[in-house]
Amino acid sequence: TNAFFDTAADHETLLIRPRDITDNAIPSGTALATDVLLRAGSLLEKRAWIEIGRSCLEQLAPTAARAPLGFGRLLCALDFELAKPIELAIIGATPGSRKPFIDRLRRRYLPNLVLAGGAEGDLPDIPLLRDRRAVDGRATAYLCEAFVCQLPTAEPAQLETQIDLIAPVITST
Repeated sequence: TNAFFDTAADHETLLIRPRDITDNAIPSGTALATDVLLRAGSLLEKRAWIEIGRSCLEQLAPTAARAPLGFGRLLCALDFELAKPIELAIIGATPGSRKPFIDRLRRRYLPNLVLAGGAEGDLPDIPLLRDRRAVDGRATAYLCEAFVCQLPTAEPAQLETQIDLIAPVITST
């Protein structure tokens, strides 16, 4: 099985290195590693990380299909992999200036959102943040699907409208 061990390679010698692929009270290390590899690989454009994550999903899919209740976190990773990517870049001088956008995001359930932010001129080398500029010196949000972005907005309410277009709120009737 293509899974991650629950101990480091340089851990003291054990008779058997443990690895648990199923979720218990906490998610399995394999599920968490798979999810992180897919998300970080997407955010940082690391194809090798994405391929490792996909390989884990492919290897564990038959077992997860037979016992889905034991693979909740892995199924979340699968959902992320199968969904259309939604990315959000928020550019603003300070974390406080970006907060109104974050507050709008917290009102929504967007489990597959990939988020990156920073101050213009001091951005980490993350593809989603490349060539992003604040509009009129104000915090600005760039909402994208598979790195194809809508018009940037400096208005948190406008960001919410943009999100509604790509991830509408589902209400029960």
